[in-house]
Amino acid sequence: MDFELLTEIGLTQNEAKTYLALIELRSASAKQISEKSGIHKRNVYESLEKLMKKGLVASGIVSRSRHFEAANPEQLLSYLEEKEAKVKNLLLELKSKYLPEPANDEALIFRGINGIKAILQDMLKVKNDLYLIGSKGYWKTLPELKFFFPQFENKRIKLGLKIKQIYDHELRNKRITKFKLGECKFFPPQYSTPIHIWIYGNRVISLFYADNPTAFMIKSQKIANGYKKYFNFMWHLAEK
Repeated sequence: MDFELLTEIGLTQNEAKTYLALIELRSASAKQISEKSGIHKRNVYESLEKLMKKGLVASGIVSRSRHFEAANPEQLLSYLEEKEAKVKNLLLELKSKYLPEPANDEALIFRGINGIKAILQDMLKVKNDLYLIGSKGYWKTLPELKFFFPQFENKRIKLGLKIKQIYDHELRNKRITKFKLGECKFFPPQYSTPIHIWIYGNRVISLFYADNPTAFMIKSQKIANGYKKYFNFMWHLAEK
């Protein structure tokens, strides 16, 4: 868990292993860190240099030998705050160059987990209630989203965005169907499908989960309104 969290906040695998080894050793030479982490000594030095630049490791001379020591774990917060400040400055610059959304209809393709994350971020940006058809609850169960999705949910709830979902039948009585500010119904068994449709604002998403998820987004208010009518019809027929 610690290793995954460290890589999630931007450390490389070698940096995370080096840092965790040093946390346990407190003060150690590169050789000792290499033995503890299982990383080649040359790569340990490279990781230590990067960690020192991040303010997570310090070095000094002990008995004529260079030793390294992990900074207080609370320094991780300072590291994240510094990253956040840099991102905020970058956002200001990028927003000044970002063209407004085109008035005409538009179609986009998103691939992979990062594509799913981009769509979830877009949901928060659009700030409209969400309608899902054929949901299997993957966004709660995918390992790649286990840190990202709870953050998304907290933001959705703070924004007061409601969510209505028509799940496939096999998810009946499953905990993953429960959402705050949410309602759900279920398709009959014969209508289970691997395709998912998300509707919010002027967006319609057709999503297919596989080893590499693929999503097609249509930006069109007329099309979105049409899909909402389909949703309301299916909602009326779906089972509670």
